Amino acid sequence: MKAAVVHQLGTIPSVEEFQDAQIQNDSEVLVRVLASSLKNLDKLRVSGAHYNSHAQLPVVAGIDGVGQLDDGSVVYATGLSGMFAEYARVPKDRVYPVPAGITAAQAAALPNAVLGAAAALRYRTSMIAGAVVLVNGATGFTGRLAVRAAKLYGASRVLVTGRNAEALEDLRTIGADVLLPLTLSDEEFQTMLAEEHQKNPIDIVLDYTWGHPVELLLKVLQGSSDHARRVEVVTIGQMAGTHISLASATLRSTAIDIRGSGYGSLSSAQIHETLRILFPQFCEEVSSGRLPLKLIEAPLDRLPELWTAPVPSSERIVFTMM
Repeated sequence: MKAAVVHQLGTIPSVEEFQDAQIQNDSEVLVRVLASSLKNLDKLRVSGAHYNSHAQLPVVAGIDGVGQLDDGSVVYATGLSGMFAEYARVPKDRVYPVPAGITAAQAAALPNAVLGAAAALRYRTSMIAGAVVLVNGATGFTGRLAVRAAKLYGASRVLVTGRNAEALEDLRTIGADVLLPLTLSDEEFQTMLAEEHQKNPIDIVLDYTWGHPVELLLKVLQGSSDHARRVEVVTIGQMAGTHISLASATLRSTAIDIRGSGYGSLSSAQIHETLRILFPQFCEEVSSGRLPLKLIEAPLDRLPELWTAPVPSSERIVFTMM
């Protein structure tokens, strides 16, 4: 079968003929892969920098994807073997139906973003209808989905931050109410945010930047006149840095609750529910046109060329196998 093969960690996988994927026991099933998206996690595992990097080489790259079972049904699954390939082994009890009306490429791009946005909102916050939600770093692929998730789950107001003016403006089409450009000076940004927070106090922050933008946010939230009001800050990404400077007084002076969301903070039951329930919800959002996805679809042969290609953060590369 054709596959993207890793021969040495830290190098780009090569697309070549490789041994066919074969199921090893009754708990596995073989899928004919239709599409698989390229994510940072895929690159980290191949680079050797991730704690779960490939241990045995050569190996096929690709964590997850959309494929077809023998009965013709189209499903999403995480591979027991690499999914940048024509065929892959997947757990029989962990295949999730892909609803009609969405393409394989669209479906392949969604799960990672659903876990990084909808699951974060549902399981790592006290989200209720009427909440005011700020999506920090909303112009990325997952951040865009977070904007839509906030509206879908009943947010009365969604504030968004980002550096790309065009991408920021485009968020209005999927539910953003207030745009806060990160290109403003620190003082201008904090003034603008403080005015919005005073008029409509922020309940939840979904953060994809960490670093300096979060330091600015916390200074504004700390300055709230309502000291009993709880604000939940959930960090999911670190586009602007891996560390922040956080004074003890910030946490003592207001009811700020800071936590993270990711594979390590979500239970296996929550991840299963995300893929069984939330994933189909967002397939419907895509198929209905309420959540347009920005995809770069390419045949698997182009993987070496696109592996390190500069791609806007709002777009996702998806490799098609057929």
